[in-house]
Amino acid sequence: MTSVEAAALAVVALPALAAGALALVGSPRAARTVALGVAVVVAALSLALAARALARPDDPVAGAWLALDAAGGVVLAVDGVVGLVAVLVSPAFLAGRSAAARRSYAMALFAFWSLLLAVPLAGNLAAAWLVVEATTAASALLVGFSGRRHAREAAWK
Repeated sequence: MTSVEAAALAVVALPALAAGALALVGSPRAARTVALGVAVVVAALSLALAARALARPDDPVAGAWLALDAAGGVVLAVDGVVGLVAVLVSPAFLAGRSAAARRSYAMALFAFWSLLLAVPLAGNLAAAWLVVEATTAASALLVGFSGRRHAREAAWK
């Protein structure tokens, strides 16, 4: 496994592992620390992979499960930065919510982010299609999170 493949695997796996870890973390302070730490590392890896792809546009990375070209690098960079921003603003959005609600939100956010980062790295169309469909399901959880009638309706649609 090359360093690029290892970084790509880490970009997808770290948020997925964080989603599971956040289910087990009891303290809200510890959960915020884990979320922020993972988010910074994932964003940095995303930007590093994007920089590699953009620095060598004539030499895309292609493997059995991985493909990274310049266009995918741009999408990966945007996904990494937007995910980091989402993690940074989440505490303000979740103010006044129960610990269980904050945990559920964080799990859904990191699962969605993991899937979103996998899309530009998918090595074939079938894998990309499956991951895009999975992002739809994960995003529905986030859209309906507030529990308001319009949010639930939008999540179902």
